[in-house]
Amino acid sequence: MVRPGQKVSRLIRYLAPSAATFLLGTGALVLVDILLSRYATDSDLKDWVLLKSLMLPLASLALLGIDQIIVREPSKLPLFLRPALILATCITLAATLVIHITGFYTRPTILFFSILGIAGSYLFFGMFRAVLSFNAAQFARDGWKFLFLLALGPFYFLCGVSIEWILLAVLAIATSISIWQKWRSAAQKMNEVHDEVHGFISALQTSWPFCLAAFALSIASYGELLLLRGFGGTNLLPDYFRATILFTAPFVVFNTYIATFLSSVVRQSPERFSRTLLKYRWYLVALLPVCPVLALAAGFAISPLLFPGQQTPFLWAVFLSATAGMRLGYSVLSSYIGALGKRSDIIAIAIYYVIAALLTPLVCYGLYTLSGSLGASVACTGTIHWLARCIVGWRLTYRLCKGTVGVKPLGEKAVPDV
Repeated sequence: MVRPGQKVSRLIRYLAPSAATFLLGTGALVLVDILLSRYATDSDLKDWVLLKSLMLPLASLALLGIDQIIVREPSKLPLFLRPALILATCITLAATLVIHITGFYTRPTILFFSILGIAGSYLFFGMFRAVLSFNAAQFARDGWKFLFLLALGPFYFLCGVSIEWILLAVLAIATSISIWQKWRSAAQKMNEVHDEVHGFISALQTSWPFCLAAFALSIASYGELLLLRGFGGTNLLPDYFRATILFTAPFVVFNTYIATFLSSVVRQSPERFSRTLLKYRWYLVALLPVCPVLALAAGFAISPLLFPGQQTPFLWAVFLSATAGMRLGYSVLSSYIGALGKRSDIIAIAIYYVIAALLTPLVCYGLYTLSGSLGASVACTGTIHWLARCIVGWRLTYRLCKGTVGVKPLGEKAVPDV
């Protein structure tokens, strides 16, 4: 009989190497944001914040969810990879032209290649996750962030090279390394729960709900900064960006790590992990109110160290901390939905998430009209958005777990244990 302590030690030994790789990547981008927020000029910081807020959501849109299909059905990759790359390039070009013509961002070359670079990192991330190569997967997604941190000091702060051109260079290097890793890695036969893809068209039919969900998630994650830009609060971008680093960044790093491995692990043993979530669900719920308090206290504690003289409005801090706590729960829920959800489940929740994302400007405008404070209205909008995502996500996750373990959900037939 394996004791609980032995289970924990096994889990630590399994996750420790990938955790170290993860921290080198995702933690590096947090350090980049801190360095730029503290030492870059306001003009350069505004440009970086805007580029980051555009390239990450648009990279998710350009892939049309293909990176998620790779994780679900890795053996089908040769059927749709080449046309997916061509379509992603066309979508990126169209989005870049629209944004440039509207004047929202005026450096089309930088935007085009940065979107393609990020999309490539997501694609390789899915390929390596599909075979449980978490170290390689985390480098594919986060390696450019670590390289970016290394290059920032000598090239930006000492030589004055543009932040954007440094970004493109490190994206090219990281992509080349991922290609080499993929070429030399041996293919593995993995457990595939689903059999929905039989060609490029069927891949798109299956993947577009994942695209909607990923795009909506990107908007939820970075849309607050775009709302500030859209409502004329460009001058607030540096201060608000620093506030997000203080009160949400540590939890976001942890949430991203959960999303890295949990969906793949749940896919390998769906019944076991469904039972675990159902058994300990109230512990997860009990943690959610604690997280915002910790985020709020930690943010004010480290503020004098990271940004001396930075005075974050209290309402900004409260709403950002509340959002940080809800994103922890959402990371767990989304991992289960991605692994257990059928196509109809993913479609339904993806449509809801997109509608919720599209409604955020209206919610923000209403709050801004009532309060007169743009920063607080944007932060409150983010909190409302994440709360709605968690409520809907939990309802679907609960139903999926009940069905997986053979317990009859309300209004549905039970799925027998296998």
